[in-house]
Amino acid sequence: MAESPDSKPDRDFGKWVALAGAGFVIFAPIVIGSILDRQFGWQNWGTLGGVVLGFVAGLSYLITVLKRFQGPPDNPNRESP
Repeated sequence: MAESPDSKPDRDFGKWVALAGAGFVIFAPIVIGSILDRQFGWQNWGTLGGVVLGFVAGLSYLITVLKRFQGPPDNPNRESP
């Protein structure tokens, strides 16, 4: 018997892949900044910019992913307080 498209193992795997993507979004600008520092002699300013950019991009990505994986409300007709 085939599993449904909304099966729990597939959904859990998707969450792990999304979290791994967040790690990449945070890590990549730091590496790129380090490479630019060595290339142009910027005295770690590229790395610092990469840290800031990675933090902001990673945080916004995580918020987006967590909102997407958050379950639907129990009662969509209920007004929020």
